[in-house]
Amino acid sequence: MSLILSGLVSFMVSLSTCFAFLHIIKKRKLVEKPIQLSASLQDAKAEPEEENYYGAIPSAPINDFSFDNFFTDDSSFIEKMKTMLDNYSVTNPIMLRGPTGSGKTHLMRAFENYLLEKEPLMKIRFVSAESFTNEFVDSIKNKTNREFKEKYRKLDAIFIDDFNYLRNRTSTQEEIFYTISELLERKAFVCFGLTTPFSFREGFSDRLISLITGIQIDMPYPGFETKCRIIMQTFEKANCFINGDLVDFLAKPEVGVNELVGICQKIILMKQLEGKGCVNLEIDDIKDLIN
Repeated sequence: MSLILSGLVSFMVSLSTCFAFLHIIKKRKLVEKPIQLSASLQDAKAEPEEENYYGAIPSAPINDFSFDNFFTDDSSFIEKMKTMLDNYSVTNPIMLRGPTGSGKTHLMRAFENYLLEKEPLMKIRFVSAESFTNEFVDSIKNKTNREFKEKYRKLDAIFIDDFNYLRNRTSTQEEIFYTISELLERKAFVCFGLTTPFSFREGFSDRLISLITGIQIDMPYPGFETKCRIIMQTFEKANCFINGDLVDFLAKPEVGVNELVGICQKIILMKQLEGKGCVNLEIDDIKDLIN
């Protein structure tokens, strides 16, 4: 009898040990599985960042800036710009010149959108001269100059805004020279934005000047009718409707496009905060807001 009980106890102990072992294995698999998933997710996230850094992912259109919402008094201006873009291999590089607020950035972004409509897989980079300089300096500090060159020299198009910033920056000008030289050799589109009044030949190397002196376009300064259209569109986007006298009043000051839009947005915001809306505003109601 004692032998039977002893065997039964041994069997129960072995069975318990077996269940415990199976439980440990199952628990280990549950723990290991999320780790594997997490690693795969990290790899999936890392790939797009690397592709984006090297400029391997095509650019996406920016809907806020297009030819449709770029206003000018010259009815043929937009068509001239489209014709130029259709044949940019002949006119390349392009330089847009104009004072602050004249719409250089808007027009360059419109160029970008137009090119992407024609060729959605184009790799395009829009960068300010200051950002380019900072990236270049960082690449030297971090010893990532090769990656920096790869990022910019394999583009299909590049837009450099506020080109004035590069004045007297010899090292960055040299990098710009070699970058643009390679892009032009590959028939990539190159466009600069230059703020005037400014003497382009002061503070720039002769070879850089000779390289990028292509088609120079002076920004059309908006006249009274153009300003009126800009004002009405800005208010309509915010579901605000104002009378004609107020539109005429806002369009009179000699201000640039950006400043004019900023004034309209300020009026809209302040009136929304007051809870009054923008309907039937009087000129006296906004004089304080403008000032």
